[in-house]
Amino acid sequence: MPANSNVTRSRHLLITGGYALLGAAFLAVGVIPYFRGVSVANAAIAGNEREIQQRLQTKEALARVNKEITDLDFQVRNYSRLVPPNQDLGDFLEQLSRELTKAGMTEVDVHAQSAITLGKSQKLPITLHASGTYPQFQSFLLSVEKLDRMCSVGQIILSADPAMSGRVNANLTLFIYNSRPN
Repeated sequence: MPANSNVTRSRHLLITGGYALLGAAFLAVGVIPYFRGVSVANAAIAGNEREIQQRLQTKEALARVNKEITDLDFQVRNYSRLVPPNQDLGDFLEQLSRELTKAGMTEVDVHAQSAITLGKSQKLPITLHASGTYPQFQSFLLSVEKLDRMCSVGQIILSADPAMSGRVNANLTLFIYNSRPN
């Protein structure tokens, strides 16, 4: 039996060795490449997620910059109408008088006040008194919005005519702006 036991032991070693060889081959050919592939895929996914986050941050930054550009464009699009380089008061007062007459306003009295310095620009108040009906005054205000030179209304005081004629007396202060003379 000793010979048989050597043969049995040999067979047993051979079979165990074969299984071990098959297991090692399976690990080398199937399992290790799979885990390596999973590891490479996970690394690629992590890299792509970082790139996506960076691109999202860049997109948000670009959206903020575009909003700032839009806001700045909105603020300066009428700058030449709002703050012309010279005062050019005569032309503005002429247009103002023409619009008052066109609206049918009467008893017109217009006075320019002293300029108020605002950094690199200045604000010139213009006081105006006129009389007319409310629709005439409304028509005048709407026409002022369309003048070449922009102005802002600082104060409006409307008072009804004591004789109840349907007329109103309007006192208002307009402001025009221009670059400050050097």
